[in-house]
Amino acid sequence: LWAVPHEKLSLVAWGDDLGRYTFGKAQIAHRFCRACGIHPFAEDVGESGERTAYINVNCLDDVDVAGIEVFEFDGRAA
Repeated sequence: LWAVPHEKLSLVAWGDDLGRYTFGKAQIAHRFCRACGIHPFAEDVGESGERTAYINVNCLDDVDVAGIEVFEFDGRAA
């Protein structure tokens, strides 16, 4: 997932086919297609009030996924 400021997220289609799933403390809303189940993005509001979108880059056209720099993060150890 690629984190961007929420205002940079521009959806081509939005409607009843887009579901919302949360778990745990329900801090992040995971969006999914009700028809096929793909998870195109998630969204949350941080402690500072800043809204963030987490985009599944595999859902984007014309993106060379192999060329994206990856940062490893061990959430358990954080």
